[in-house]
Amino acid sequence: MSKQTKRSISQIELIGVIAGALTKHGHADAEPRIVNVIIAAANSILAELERKPVVAVEGMGLTAWLASDDKGISSIYMSRVFMGMPVLHTARYPIDPSDFGRCYRLMKAAPEVAAVLDLLATGHGDVWTEYVKRWPEMTLLWEQESPQGTCPKLYAVMQDIQVKAGGR
Repeated sequence: MSKQTKRSISQIELIGVIAGALTKHGHADAEPRIVNVIIAAANSILAELERKPVVAVEGMGLTAWLASDDKGISSIYMSRVFMGMPVLHTARYPIDPSDFGRCYRLMKAAPEVAAVLDLLATGHGDVWTEYVKRWPEMTLLWEQESPQGTCPKLYAVMQDIQVKAGGR
């Protein structure tokens, strides 16, 4: 949410919005079991809004990182490769600086993953192969640019790699 004051959402208001969306999509006659699910969903959403995010912290380890909220498709892909787990058939690489930042924070949180970055250089697609080669350069750009909130040089490098490797 923006820097505006957050408005509190009532459970009843949220239940009404969810029920209204279901009605809009042709589910006007909500059975009691559906009403109970709507209530549970509203309660779950409200609880999540009250919870403080779990951020990735340097040195927290892979298990703690996996329990954090600082994950994305590409960083999860990296962690699965590291753990030797099956990965999706598509090599999920970071497509923009935000994705790269999550991968960067994974490697800070779990240095054991950073130590085996080379695992991604083979068998995970041409983009990953090039990313691994240029990871130090990309890391330096992230560290220089991210404090300003935008990373145009890093984005340009990533786009160049993706285009040349046929990833996009």
